[in-house]
Amino acid sequence: MSDATPNLRWFAIFADQPQATVEVDEPGDILGRFDMAGQLGHIAGRRLKAMWIIRRAGERDDVLRVHGSVPAEISARFYEDRRHRGR
Repeated sequence: MSDATPNLRWFAIFADQPQATVEVDEPGDILGRFDMAGQLGHIAGRRLKAMWIIRRAGERDDVLRVHGSVPAEISARFYEDRRHRGR
């Protein structure tokens, strides 16, 4: 994982293996590469079903970004985290 953002972890579910969650290890700007992958719809030629980034934040990890059909637990955490950040 990129040394510039060691507290970020990027996960993806690919269309060819919809039951498997994979941690993505892409060098460079993780947030920029995440956005680019979302626009392109694939990572390294593999079509995306879903992806998300979590930020390690003390005792709890925050879901920072989501794209696609993420698992219900991730979606719920993302919207809960957004509500709490807005306060």
